[in-house]
Amino acid sequence: MPLNEGALDLGLMRNTRLPETLVWQCILREPLLAMVPSDHPLARQDAVSLAELASQPFVFFDPHVGTGLYDDILA
Repeated sequence: MPLNEGALDLGLMRNTRLPETLVWQCILREPLLAMVPSDHPLARQDAVSLAELASQPFVFFDPHVGTGLYDDILA
């Protein structure tokens, strides 16, 4: 990783799974949204847990796009 090799002083990443030799600080939190049709039973809820989504069929992004996030959500 270029940060470990001294080639870079700073990196911006979405993944917090970093080697212990690096220190990270959260600078932005972005929401993860679940979208359903307005007549779906989950649409009436103010919040939806990942457990509630587990039994729902869905389309998800490619694991290479959201490395770490993909694994965290599907774990």
